[in-house]
Amino acid sequence: MEVLALVGPAGTGKSHRALALAYSKKAEVIIDDGLLIKGSRVLAGRSSKSEKLVFTATRRALFLDPEHARQVKERLLLENPQRVLILGISENMVRRIAQNLDLPPPQEIIYIHDLASEKEIALARRMRMAEKKHVVPVASVEVKRNAIGQLIDSFTVFFRQRGSQVVGESSVVRPAYSTWGKMTISENVIRALALAAVRRVEEIKKASVHVKREKNGVELEIKVSVPYGIYMRPYLEEVQSAVFATVTELGGLDIRAVHVIAEDLYFPKSQIKFNGRPNLPEKEE
Repeated sequence: MEVLALVGPAGTGKSHRALALAYSKKAEVIIDDGLLIKGSRVLAGRSSKSEKLVFTATRRALFLDPEHARQVKERLLLENPQRVLILGISENMVRRIAQNLDLPPPQEIIYIHDLASEKEIALARRMRMAEKKHVVPVASVEVKRNAIGQLIDSFTVFFRQRGSQVVGESSVVRPAYSTWGKMTISENVIRALALAAVRRVEEIKKASVHVKREKNGVELEIKVSVPYGIYMRPYLEEVQSAVFATVTELGGLDIRAVHVIAEDLYFPKSQIKFNGRPNLPEKEE
């Protein structure tokens, strides 16, 4: 089985292009927002759009519920597709989805910027932010049958290849967590999620997190203590990636930026002699 992935920030039009991309890449099934989809039809799963909270919607999209994951895994075994297309907001997210469904890691990752222009992406984000409209690559009858949020509209998707024409259908919905009003995640929760991500990075000891709320998302500043004598850049980039993935996936937040600053140095135990003086690394010739 071969796994493909379509990656892009929330609201940039991934689901809008999912059916066409799956057709062009010969992917028999799509995994999107907690659903296993084949030809505009829901085969298994439960949509994250049916959840009343952003937090539980994120967990649903990641298949963190064992029973939910089991149902989708069983249907995948039954279908036995040769190619699967997974949609996600980050590379880490699609890898976690694949892992939770016992699938191989993605062998090819396509980015939304490879499929859509900046103008198209900006339009999709305005529709998401201002009107709370979400596209799902399933037919309107499937939206009603599976309670995938509030159905607003539907549209036909055409695939043309060598004179033949295949028709699919996508729907526009408003998720349950949008109709239940706005949920605000406290800065303490955001800070705790970010610190949990930092602690998973080896060699990083102390860390502090400053949260700045912007109009269209959240900006984070992470100050860390790193060991003396290492090349810092890979560690700081790992912190940045870990924080971004954790806060966006578990918190359901739109992260505008993650700034990581090496504020302090410490000497690892391996570099400290018994007299308390640092055992500095030798200079290279």
